[in-house]
Amino acid sequence: MAGSWTCLSMPTLVDRNGWLYVVDESPRFNEPVVDFLFYPVGLRTVYFTAHRLRALPITLRSVPSDVGYDYIEDSVTTGTMAFTPDPIRVRLVDGGSTKAEYIETVTLPKPRAVRGEIRWRNGQWEKFMKKAGWVYTGVR
Repeated sequence: MAGSWTCLSMPTLVDRNGWLYVVDESPRFNEPVVDFLFYPVGLRTVYFTAHRLRALPITLRSVPSDVGYDYIEDSVTTGTMAFTPDPIRVRLVDGGSTKAEYIETVTLPKPRAVRGEIRWRNGQWEKFMKKAGWVYTGVR
């Protein structure tokens, strides 16, 4: 499954071994590696898809709640209408103190299209330009 994760911009609701998880990314700042953290929701995928009639993955955004944060469907990135009448809302099994049950680590290769001196710094690739110095490559 590690090969299927390249870059997530927002938390995402996914299936793993028949259970629902919120997966979020955490780039390492000192090396070109991204950790994908899988937080359990405590709900079987088959139950969710049968009752909500929705396919996975579903992009989420975090919203404040009484236990820290909940995750709610992000209608902008999913392409649904901005005012979804019944958006998907999930809560992690232990609320704000839930620990990741799985962590997948992906090493990011050096961008091929970028020529010259390149480095990984602060969670992103940078290239050296004579006039501007070190600049973000726009590739992750």
